[in-house]
Amino acid sequence: MLRAAAATHLRRHIITQRRRIATPESIRAVAVDPSGSLTPRAVDLATLRKTTGAPLRDLLNLDIGERTRRQRRACVLPRDKAVLLQLGGLTAVINADEALFFDNGGEERPRAALRRIGASVEFAFQHYKAPAFELAVLEAVLAEVSSSFQRRRDLYEPVVQKQLREASCEFDGFGVDGLHRLSAFDGALMSFEAETRQALQVLDELLASDEDMLGLLLSERRAGTSVDPERHGVVELLLEAYHRRLSAVAGDVAELRGKVQAATELGRVTIDLNRNNIIKFNLYLSMSAVGLAATTSIAGIFGMNLVSGIEEAPLAFGAVTAGSGLVGAAVVAGFHAAMRSQKSIEQRARHAADDREALTSLLANMATVENVFDDACRDLTRPAIAARLEAATGKKPSEREVEILFDIFDASHNDKISLREARSALHRGDAHPLIT
Repeated sequence: MLRAAAATHLRRHIITQRRRIATPESIRAVAVDPSGSLTPRAVDLATLRKTTGAPLRDLLNLDIGERTRRQRRACVLPRDKAVLLQLGGLTAVINADEALFFDNGGEERPRAALRRIGASVEFAFQHYKAPAFELAVLEAVLAEVSSSFQRRRDLYEPVVQKQLREASCEFDGFGVDGLHRLSAFDGALMSFEAETRQALQVLDELLASDEDMLGLLLSERRAGTSVDPERHGVVELLLEAYHRRLSAVAGDVAELRGKVQAATELGRVTIDLNRNNIIKFNLYLSMSAVGLAATTSIAGIFGMNLVSGIEEAPLAFGAVTAGSGLVGAAVVAGFHAAMRSQKSIEQRARHAADDREALTSLLANMATVENVFDDACRDLTRPAIAARLEAATGKKPSEREVEILFDIFDASHNDKISLREARSALHRGDAHPLIT
């Protein structure tokens, strides 16, 4: 059955790709030129294939114009007339005199990111002597991706540290309400670490191939002259610089994940200790019940035939009957209270599941949260940040997700997240040159 489902999915994918090839479909893009200007464009696969000289399968593998929101595999592919790039959420085709950045996932690439790339290209041409356009764009993209990963790391760090402190307090008090949150953080950090490692793998593959590094020099190859094999050193220095930055981010994320896993293990040990104490208490209670049953059995056997004098009292029967009834009622009330406590535990479990779902959704969109802060120009209220997140992700955030954001970034507790507070939490200072 699984093979049949996989075959059906493959056939549907092939049919979809054939339709895309047969029907020229306009794909939204933003063009960046050597002056750093951003110009909206509409292109199709046939035009891209002609201008880039790349095989059609490479363009299809980039999923250009796909509207699905899913993780795309990072790659940097030097081709005859262009470099195909997919890295850190950016999908681009870089030519010798123009770069096209595509709208993937049904949302526009944040304006601030493209402005930074355009400004970096403009700066390179103004301050460097005749730089190669493709290298200027490649460096701008690598700088944006590494900075984006660093900002995401800085966004995760205060959230994780806060949760670790809360979990530590809960574990000291033999509470385990925060354990489900730690598992959500572990999953989010694992995904982020995998994304960072994937970008590092792309750079490793480029650094391992002199031919691929020379293939990135589009301007020199377009001039018609043979490229000096030693020219790969220029590209190598560029790639190594950003490889170190990404390696540092990957190391920090791995360290954070290690702390989360250690805290999770501590929580599990605490749960085991609590469970062992409950089992031990239950054992002692059972032993006491057996001992009490032995003594009451003996008293019951001989009590029927022994004279105590109480049986001659005129009110003894009524008193014993009423007392026994009260004891029975107390036992029934105790069981009802235990059942209500069980319902409370179930409610707490449902609340914990909802809390974990909100955390998982929020952590999966950490890059979007960062972009919301980047594009903001004034303090953010709860409705404002909910509207921005809905516009960026296409899904309305839950009240719990918004509450978590305010717990983290609303340091003044005035129901507003100021840019100063957010950037202070992110260790980024108060100024940002490209936010207006």
